[in-house]
Amino acid sequence: AALIRWVADHRDEYDVRVLVAAHFQIGDYPKRLAPWQSHAEALAVEYATSKGILVVWGCGNSTEYRSLPPTDAPSLLSVGGVVGGWQHPRKWELYHHSMNLTVSGKRVPDLLAPADAPGPIPEQAQYPKRPSLFKGKGTPLEDVSIPYSFDTGTSFAGPYVAGVAALCLEVNPKLSPADLRTILTETADLLPNVPAHKQGAGVVNPAKAVERARKYVVPERKPGMVKKVDDSQIAAHLQSDDAAGRSAALLQLFSQPKREKE
Repeated sequence: AALIRWVADHRDEYDVRVLVAAHFQIGDYPKRLAPWQSHAEALAVEYATSKGILVVWGCGNSTEYRSLPPTDAPSLLSVGGVVGGWQHPRKWELYHHSMNLTVSGKRVPDLLAPADAPGPIPEQAQYPKRPSLFKGKGTPLEDVSIPYSFDTGTSFAGPYVAGVAALCLEVNPKLSPADLRTILTETADLLPNVPAHKQGAGVVNPAKAVERARKYVVPERKPGMVKKVDDSQIAAHLQSDDAAGRSAALLQLFSQPKREKE
């Protein structure tokens, strides 16, 4: 959470428009159901979004686990995976990513992207080198001397979507995080015979997304309802051992948004 907030605070300094991350330690997250406002990571995501940063998150790699915070943050774009369609895009198969319906009714994932990708293997690696679809004559890695492996995970899918978002910003720098979310989800391709709760909007389509971004008319935005929360109050509630009281207090903090001065 602290890292996300640091990036948000330095958004202008480093011209950050997209932030990507993924789950990596399932066991450290609370397994109880709770509103997104009770999770530090989700609060940080909304803070980054308010600064103009689209936050993209790999939602996890096992159907045995619920996709956990901060994927329940309203503004976060959660990404599941597909595999096997690099050479034949119409043959994508659903990856075994995490999924769930959050307390607030948000379905995870929002979107799918390739979850298998080639990567360099250090000489000291203990795991076997896997054959890569990209290795061989006439492929992108034909002349690469270092060993490459083909691995899987939503840690690959998230950056793929972040890259597409960056391409959209390249052709239309005025796009907001909400605009990017709309473009990426509305131009995605649904997988046939796959329930909506497992694939969200479908598989991201870079060509369609960039073309939509190029023609996208950014709506006029007027000052509206904004949530102003004191960081010290958030910190105090997050440190509480009373889960129910913590959630209730945070919900109260967010229940009285103030109108921004025009």
